[in-house]
Amino acid sequence: MNKLPALFLMLATTGCYIIEPDPVPCSAAAPSCVPPPEVTDVMTVTPNLDLLFVIDDSPTMIDKQRSFQTAFPSLLDKLARIEGGLPNLHLAVVSSDMGTSAVDDEQAGPQIGAPGQGGCASFGKAGVFQLGQATLPDQDDRFVRALRNGETNFEGTLAETFTAMSALGATGCGFEQPLAAMQASLSGPTDNAGFLREGANLAVIILSDEDDCSAEHTTLFGPDGGPLGPLQSFRCFRFGVECDQATDTLGSKTNCRPAAAQHVASISPFSSFLSGIKGDPTRVMFGAIVGTEAPIEVESRQINGANQTALKPACGYTPLGGGADVTADPGVRFAAFADGFEGISRLESICSEDLTAAASNLGDSLAELMGNSCLPFAISNEADCFVEDRRDAEPGIVNNLQACSTIDGVGANCFSLASDPTCTSGQRLSISRPIPPRGDEWSKLRCRF
Repeated sequence: MNKLPALFLMLATTGCYIIEPDPVPCSAAAPSCVPPPEVTDVMTVTPNLDLLFVIDDSPTMIDKQRSFQTAFPSLLDKLARIEGGLPNLHLAVVSSDMGTSAVDDEQAGPQIGAPGQGGCASFGKAGVFQLGQATLPDQDDRFVRALRNGETNFEGTLAETFTAMSALGATGCGFEQPLAAMQASLSGPTDNAGFLREGANLAVIILSDEDDCSAEHTTLFGPDGGPLGPLQSFRCFRFGVECDQATDTLGSKTNCRPAAAQHVASISPFSSFLSGIKGDPTRVMFGAIVGTEAPIEVESRQINGANQTALKPACGYTPLGGGADVTADPGVRFAAFADGFEGISRLESICSEDLTAAASNLGDSLAELMGNSCLPFAISNEADCFVEDRRDAEPGIVNNLQACSTIDGVGANCFSLASDPTCTSGQRLSISRPIPPRGDEWSKLRCRF
């Protein structure tokens, strides 16, 4: 993906605000009426980003959390390079622990093991934002705010605060449900109120060493043994993935892909939810630092003192300081999610002690999400276009900007569709403004064709 030059929106703090409804369509009673051209939303540009991290806090994740915390500044560095610097940021952390809850069941399944020791119970952390080891000055705050005007709701640096927030430990449920946690967290828990802004782009980044195991039914957590086999996370692969070979037999597997929903949920509803949450998939990014997609092999190994069928790790590394190898399972469902996602997506391997490159690459994708002011298609200069300015603090109030070629005088608020050969469409939206932004403004280019 090419990183395109960013547009620095200097949004007006003064001017005539109007509400312009869409034209009323002609009625059947007036057959001679010529309907006005339909208004089409071409693109939205914003200096605002809502950034959600879904952190796996199961028992094998402590080293991987620390590696990503160390690498996080490289992500911020790439994001800070967009024109205007770091966007007006909302940043939140959520756990992959959804207990024994399932998409299609109102009640949670039976408890598994000891909660707080890798066990699973009830709805787990239920998609509620987590502060980890961080303490925010306002005890009611559940996410971080860092705006371009210098306003923050935390002490110290953003990197230090994220390090503390993402330190969720490694005692969460071993049936990780990051896609379900993502959807739950963005679907309106009271504690998460205020995170999503209408005028912000949205990015979700997952950190996990096992594939997604979002449950479709609580039957996934049924009793040990029987038709589902041992009560271990191998069930997530067995019922969440299908391959050319049976997933419950030993040996290598090929052509693996997400299975149709049975005990484990289909990824399609999660993808549709995330890509549709802004009404425009180009304003959404999905990223993940997870196990590689292949190789995929089912083996027999000792678990809790008994030989059991298990998924062989797809990748791993030996820590420089010594100790046991650190591994990750194949991320088949994550890879399919990224491949089919309508917005921007990027997958990185978690199998490295140094995740700097992975974090930096995700930063590039975030910068692409924030900095792309290229038009999605070429627009004729004769098209009837205008730009709507909005503020999240003043919903329903719109300031309409006209083309600069139609405005007299110097220092007027206006826009132009500038030629730019670096854009696929050959055009870039350029907005001229004399007054700096207030932090929650955003703009939409609309045209009547």
